[in-house]
Amino acid sequence: MSGNKEAERTDVLEGGDRAVDEPADRVLDDSRSTESVPTTTCDPVTEGYKATSEEPPFVHRARAAWSDLLPQLPRRNLMRGVTIKWKYRHPHQEMKTSNLQAWTNSSTEVYVQCPDPQLGENTILEKVYWRILLYHEALHVVQFASSGGPPETYAIMMDHEIKAYGKTHEWLKTAQHPQQYQAVIEHNIDQMIEMRDTFCDEVNEAKQATAHIQDVEERRKQQNERYRNFLLEKELLPEHEDLQDLYGL
Repeated sequence: MSGNKEAERTDVLEGGDRAVDEPADRVLDDSRSTESVPTTTCDPVTEGYKATSEEPPFVHRARAAWSDLLPQLPRRNLMRGVTIKWKYRHPHQEMKTSNLQAWTNSSTEVYVQCPDPQLGENTILEKVYWRILLYHEALHVVQFASSGGPPETYAIMMDHEIKAYGKTHEWLKTAQHPQQYQAVIEHNIDQMIEMRDTFCDEVNEAKQATAHIQDVEERRKQQNERYRNFLLEKELLPEHEDLQDLYGL
């Protein structure tokens, strides 16, 4: 058995596009998870860039990955207008320092955080990490473009995530991927369904818990509050006053 890092670790996804602490083989520190990866893991990578206008090398690698992925992205003309940015440059302070691995801010902006340094630089693991993460974010770009902007409620956000995780899973199963990526993709593909089901379960529980409320607006209000609490408790969103604040609006 090979002793190189890629042979030892094949999990690139740790929770989806929001960050979690998962078994060592998963490549994505998904920002939608239950245990967040400490932001301190990025400090050695990013600290020297925070006071400058320059961006860390991982941002350039993410942009290169986006360009490579472009032929497989939906609505390619839309995707050509997307800029990949360093999440530390986000206007919202809590978002800037959050554990989210990626954040689609609009139909033209996707913010990314540094990946787990254990994935290495320009390794197959890191390339698959960017491939899966950015495809998922591309689906949010389409959602935002189709609806005229980011989600206005937590209920819409939950629906966006359910659909994006499901479609990402389907793409991973059916698309043509470079042969050298296949083993890592197969090892991480089920995480998309796990994340989708996490959101589905919460939506179903919220609907059951509020089914007795006759007033439609009050029922929606209470469901929305449950979704907010869920996202905050699971550290799938940073602390904030209003949802729109997270988009710098």
